[in-house]
Amino acid sequence: MSQNKIKILYIGGFGRSGSTLIDVMLGKIPAFFSAGELFWLWKRGLKENQLVGDGHPFNESPFWQEVGQIAFGGFDKINVDHVLKLSDSVNHLSLIPRMNDPGKRDAAFNASHSELTEILTRLYRAIQQVSGCEIIVDSSKNPPYGFLLNSISDFEVSMLHLVRDSRAVAHSWQRQKVRPEIHWQKQFMPTFSPQKSARNWLVNNTVMHRFKRVNPKYLFMRYEDFVERPADH
Repeated sequence: MSQNKIKILYIGGFGRSGSTLIDVMLGKIPAFFSAGELFWLWKRGLKENQLVGDGHPFNESPFWQEVGQIAFGGFDKINVDHVLKLSDSVNHLSLIPRMNDPGKRDAAFNASHSELTEILTRLYRAIQQVSGCEIIVDSSKNPPYGFLLNSISDFEVSMLHLVRDSRAVAHSWQRQKVRPEIHWQKQFMPTFSPQKSARNWLVNNTVMHRFKRVNPKYLFMRYEDFVERPADH
């Protein structure tokens, strides 16, 4: 008997667009589970052991250790460098057309995509099982990763394309902010010039807007509209 598809609400866009607020609010809705930015789980979680949502380092988090046990027999069974290499070989703006159209894939892409698909399917299904949720909220924002998830047959992806005024985003990226998840030293988030922020904002949101061409479950939302009238959303 085939298992039901895993429902994922993906928050796409560009950093500093208010996704943390939206993610937290959605996570309070029954049947939803806020999983954070799952794109970064392998590097920031497994490899660097950063703090996660429950306040524990990843390797000491009861939730994530149970997820790892169910998905893989323990995260220690995962070769994290190999997974990161797989992700890098698939998760790129230039490769989005291959994700959307299997006919455009070569043998190397197919092999990486197939292996990564199995890993991600196990991961997300375990998250669903441990959390008891119906819908996983993934606030990764990364455009290619959203298309990657959409290309996996066991996933049912809905896209929330969150856009904040580019001027506010550029201002936020100029401010120096501490990364609280780095628990072993004081480390700051990177800062971007207004020009770089504007360029990245434009590229990310242009690509994300194209998601509706491959999946009708797409909603565009301005952060400012949500903050002004949250009840309308």
